[in-house]
Amino acid sequence: MWSHYAKNHTGVCIGYSSIHLHSNTGAGLGEVKYCLDLPETKPSPVNRMNELIGQVLTKADCWKYENEYRLAYFEKKSLFDIQPEAIKELIFGCKASKEDLNTISKLIRSDAAFKHIKMFTAIKEPYSFKVTIQELQF
Repeated sequence: MWSHYAKNHTGVCIGYSSIHLHSNTGAGLGEVKYCLDLPETKPSPVNRMNELIGQVLTKADCWKYENEYRLAYFEKKSLFDIQPEAIKELIFGCKASKEDLNTISKLIRSDAAFKHIKMFTAIKEPYSFKVTIQELQF
């Protein structure tokens, strides 16, 4: 997933507490279902929300390796606040720059509200597609 979503391993992955994220935002959290075909929908006022959730939580089978969860929020508001306690960890991609790592870690460590956040770095295994995660010590 690093190559798809984190600018070829140079980005940062944010790990959230699903309990805090749900309680702070009111959004629903669900496990993605991977299928070969699109979900069938039948317009019905009774099942409208269930069908909408089914569509949001469905993805093509070729992405199954991601083991993804999605946060779904169906209000008109497009953004919501995420409280600091909802953030559990940051994982820096294996090609993240030292400058980005230092800048972000200083910001995290300088604010008491974020000091609980653990920081990790991804390390690419030689001769393999595998990436391992190692905790950073400061």
